Amino acid sequence: MKLADLNSFLRRAEAMGVFFYTKDTLQRAFPGDDPIALERALRRHVDAGQIVHPARNVYASLRAGLELPCAWASFVRFLRPLDRFYLSLESRLSELGAISQVSSTITLVSSGRSNLFATPYGRVEICHRNVLPEVSELDWDDRREIWLASPERAVADMKALARATLDLVDPDEVVEAQSEFVPCDPIP
Repeated sequence: MKLADLNSFLRRAEAMGVFFYTKDTLQRAFPGDDPIALERALRRHVDAGQIVHPARNVYASLRAGLELPCAWASFVRFLRPLDRFYLSLESRLSELGAISQVSSTITLVSSGRSNLFATPYGRVEICHRNVLPEVSELDWDDRREIWLASPERAVADMKALARATLDLVDPDEVVEAQSEFVPCDPIP
């Protein structure tokens, strides 16, 4: 894969709003490259700063952080394409004003395994729960294209996952935020 070919691919993909790519996607886009040659070319393009390699088997356009309103939300779907997840815990409570501190890590709850990722888009922590909530406890954020926990669900997740920062949660703010929470309409 030559730089000109990569740039052509990136321009076409970005025109369609696609900024993240798996290695399998790139292999299909460049079928003439054998897997070892593709791996070497990708490493060369990452080292030269032409693309970003934020996680294993995931590559991104340099414009992903500039063009997307929340690059981390798009990125997470590539980290865990088969898992369900939603924004919760400290991140969600911070957004709601129930924790006075701004979370430096994006905290998500998932049906998949727990993990912590240090990415160009910030730190992303994925916490595992065996049972995910009903849709009535979640809301869909169109801008970020991600599910959001209700205030009460975020606190319940904190308790269930034994988060040390639970004492920072302002219960009055949780009650107020919950009274304003409008869950997503159930899908017919």
